[in-house]
Amino acid sequence: MTIAIRWLLALAVLVAATAPVTAAKRVALVIGNNDYPQLGNEEQLLKAVNDANSVGDTLEELGFEVVRTENASRANMLASLVSTADKLDAGDIAFFFYAGHGVSIDGANYLLPSDIPSAESGAENLIKLSAISEATIIQTFKARGARVAMVVIDACRNNPFSQGGTRAFGDGTRGLSRPPTFEMRGVFGLYSAGFGERALDRLSDNDPNPNSVFTRVLVPALRKPGLSLIDVAYQVNGEVARLARDIGHDQHPAYYDQARGRDVYLAGEPEEPETPVEQAVTDDRQRVSKSSSDPCGAAQLHFEAARDLGRVEALQDHIERFGTCEFAALAGMLIESLQDAPEEQVAVLTDGSESGDSTPTASDDELLAECKRLASAMSSDADITSAISACRLATSRVPGDAFTMYLLGDALNAAEQFGEAVDWYRKAADLGVADAQNALGLKYDAGEGVELNDAEAARLYRLAAEQGLAVAQYNLGLMYDFGEGVQE
Repeated sequence: MTIAIRWLLALAVLVAATAPVTAAKRVALVIGNNDYPQLGNEEQLLKAVNDANSVGDTLEELGFEVVRTENASRANMLASLVSTADKLDAGDIAFFFYAGHGVSIDGANYLLPSDIPSAESGAENLIKLSAISEATIIQTFKARGARVAMVVIDACRNNPFSQGGTRAFGDGTRGLSRPPTFEMRGVFGLYSAGFGERALDRLSDNDPNPNSVFTRVLVPALRKPGLSLIDVAYQVNGEVARLARDIGHDQHPAYYDQARGRDVYLAGEPEEPETPVEQAVTDDRQRVSKSSSDPCGAAQLHFEAARDLGRVEALQDHIERFGTCEFAALAGMLIESLQDAPEEQVAVLTDGSESGDSTPTASDDELLAECKRLASAMSSDADITSAISACRLATSRVPGDAFTMYLLGDALNAAEQFGEAVDWYRKAADLGVADAQNALGLKYDAGEGVELNDAEAARLYRLAAEQGLAVAQYNLGLMYDFGEGVQE
């Protein structure tokens, strides 16, 4: 198959994938639990119901059908969850908000219904069976085929079973654990505090705001037009951290994104195209994986690859993707020169030796250029698949090209094939590619494809930072700021 045909097929897939579809329904469940009759007076909450009502009102303004419940028993929470899920069809958007007590047990998060029993030490199984797991919420929405399931949990106030003595159990005295580890595609999660942190109900005893510190920041962010889910999480993280820091407290709302949250807007898309800062979420804050806040950040790499291929369709692809960037005019001039040149045979990017095909194959340089072109412009599943295929072929034909190893790792990472992505990142990092060192550091930082290891993440960030990679310098700075893998 010629490059031209391959490019046209890829374009057709992309057009089909982005074609308008019927409007998705928006359905939400909000739960606020203040009252816990079987727990002590100190474990009763004041603002959880207010928080749920504030979020529910906001979601209704944004076109959601909202199911509400407050001070709900386990049976009521489950009934509300089921009735909400029954309203969903494949492709719809689901939103879950919970304010109340939560506890981490054996690395999993459980939301506590109003009728949770008081429990003695060693009674973790009783609480597991009496509570609602975060995993249950997510799996219920995923089973209905929701395109996006946003799960927001303001349940990090404290562990009500950690007072010491006979009642102490759970994974810590405060905060929740990392999200579930099962396949999470389509899920966007937001926590009121970082994993292991305690979320503030109020800034002081005289704080008149009816909402928790997290929810009072979340609500206006949800209402603001032009903010994607990533932007909402980023704004909430920054403002909550600032408010908490002003009174000497550490609270950094954490989020995870398996829903391409930068493409999801609840209050309306920007009037003009915006370029969200590309973020890679780790634990309780955001670290960027590439310095791509500039919409033209990948333009030079893509143009050079298209130029090296010397194909009209590759240069046209560049103009379509990066038409407002500085290399578009050069791409147009190259197209004119190629169209005026004598017609040449177009090489294919497959290895004909395996099938006995005598069709001329692309040169090594063409293979490397095609890998770079596709890997620098992955905006759909079809693009990702094409990039993986092209970069696999390039690494097999030119096994010593370290940067292509990194690009293959990046394409696999975009496909969420984290284990193999780590393998290729490591090969390129060992050969000194700064981008690969930073990318591998991110994997150790987030525990994706490898065991979480802050010290190794910091070491890799440092290697890339010493080569002048700005994003790695930023990531290493964050490690020092939070004392992760290095002394604070």
